[in-house]
Amino acid sequence: MSPEYGILCESAQHRFSLSISWVKHGRFYADDVNESWYGRAMTNVHVLSFHGELDVACKAHITQELGRISLLGPDPVAILDLSDVKYIDSTFLNALARAENHKIPGTRICVVASAFILRVLTFTSFDRVIALFEDAISARRFADSIDSAAAIGA
Repeated sequence: MSPEYGILCESAQHRFSLSISWVKHGRFYADDVNESWYGRAMTNVHVLSFHGELDVACKAHITQELGRISLLGPDPVAILDLSDVKYIDSTFLNALARAENHKIPGTRICVVASAFILRVLTFTSFDRVIALFEDAISARRFADSIDSAAAIGA
């Protein structure tokens, strides 16, 4: 299993949690994936799962965790799982733009989110630079195709 840790940020009106699974040169396991490729080796896929409201109350945590994308190894895929996120504001959008602008060349970022969050990301033109998906299966297939292509090119 991959190493995982969580962060909880609470204030009087906000609750935010983040669980991160860094998968590096190992096997990728996901509770919500029950298809035939469950457990298939994916060598450089990193999953960041966010929950709750992503706004200014948790700016430091959001910025820190999205900043880690720039530290990933060669040709990684970062999946941002926002499927349990109910609200995002410009704080998250700015951190996501910063992560996209400061990532190492070859790094791919994709987002899994509800239709509401995807609409916000599309309206703000993130769909032009980041792959957007409504379900984890599609995002993981996308990551697998990039991971496989990188392995063939190596």
